[in-house]
Amino acid sequence: MIDVETRNEMFDSVIANRGGTFAFDGRPVSPSSGYAVSLEGFEVKVPVKGISPPNLANLVNQLVARVEGLADPTTHFVGMWIEKGNLYVDLSVLVEDKVQAVSKGIAQSQLAIWDFANDKSISL
Repeated sequence: MIDVETRNEMFDSVIANRGGTFAFDGRPVSPSSGYAVSLEGFEVKVPVKGISPPNLANLVNQLVARVEGLADPTTHFVGMWIEKGNLYVDLSVLVEDKVQAVSKGIAQSQLAIWDFANDKSISL
């Protein structure tokens, strides 16, 4: 569960930065290398308008509950980004090798992966 202070910080960060990467408990994480690859079937899309800190924390808690015991919290994260008026929340895995990340992204039907070292999206 995400506590109130962390929930508010997570919300403020997502709005200010138009996204972010977070541990299962809502703390921000920023690996210095590797690639975030979202996992198919573990994503939520909601309109940004009307989203609040409690709503956001609830979305994250629901997503994490679906993978509890299955996903390693040291290599799996919650990724969020805002695009075209929507907030996307998904479960991502950290993959160190670019070739493997691209391959996994394609296998997971993703449009892009996130490059932590260069702080940018890579289209697939």
